[in-house]
Amino acid sequence: MRRCFYGLCLLLVVGFPVFADQEVPFVLGPEQDQTRALYAAFDTAIGQEMEAILGRTLPSSRKALILSVLSADRNSLVTGYKEVVVLESTNSTTAKKLLVRISTSVLHKRLQELGVVATIDTPMSYALTFSGVEPSLTKGLGVLQEISGLVPRSLPEEGQSIPELKLSKTDVWMGVLSYQQWQSSHSAQTLDEVWFELWKAYFSRSDLAQAATSNTLQVRISGWLSGQGPMEFDRMLETWSADIGHKSLVGVEMDGPGLSATWSIVPRSREGVLQKLEEAVRFQGLVLEIL
Repeated sequence: MRRCFYGLCLLLVVGFPVFADQEVPFVLGPEQDQTRALYAAFDTAIGQEMEAILGRTLPSSRKALILSVLSADRNSLVTGYKEVVVLESTNSTTAKKLLVRISTSVLHKRLQELGVVATIDTPMSYALTFSGVEPSLTKGLGVLQEISGLVPRSLPEEGQSIPELKLSKTDVWMGVLSYQQWQSSHSAQTLDEVWFELWKAYFSRSDLAQAATSNTLQVRISGWLSGQGPMEFDRMLETWSADIGHKSLVGVEMDGPGLSATWSIVPRSREGVLQKLEEAVRFQGLVLEIL
């Protein structure tokens, strides 16, 4: 028994993905492809969880465009599903409610890479220049800019600093994205690939990560007597999307006769999160420590 208990603790210390469940409708009409209907339900669940992570309702046009990109990541974003209730079942139509499990950690990372997290409140300006690119080849830029929340403008005046993207086209597309001392380049057959790879590199920069970390709340909670305690507490935190932008369970470890768990939380409302944490640990007889 002790060996199994320590095995569970080791598993938790190593870490496990953070998930969230979204309830969505599934409707299969006559002669409708079941796989496509299922994918549509998955996309609805991804969209719901996306807005829960962002704490915002996105404009319908931007939401649809972002989902068109994320649909390529269904296999990593959707980790499972189950039927909750059957609403209707006839010879021609089947209507159900599905509970779809989404990997919030993977989804949050993809939204960061696309620029959605950084531009959710305010679009970001950038400078755009072309070399050897016919105007007819740039029609897709408007869609790409809307997805990433970017607005092109003229080159900045001296003393101003915004990202600068230079695009050229020969046999392949070539892009160079620079910002202050940072620079990244990428070439590919399509403009879409060049765009997403360059902005992924930009929004994954270490200085941006450090800036995000400065707003991160690290908390340690102790007092559980079983390994289920931290996992149940983590599921409770998932319901606090109004106050938590993103969270991850860093690890669980032995703490005297019981267990303690550490979370890394990016709050939307620091005061709101702390107040709820204090109420939760008081109710459950736990101990809260701000690291």
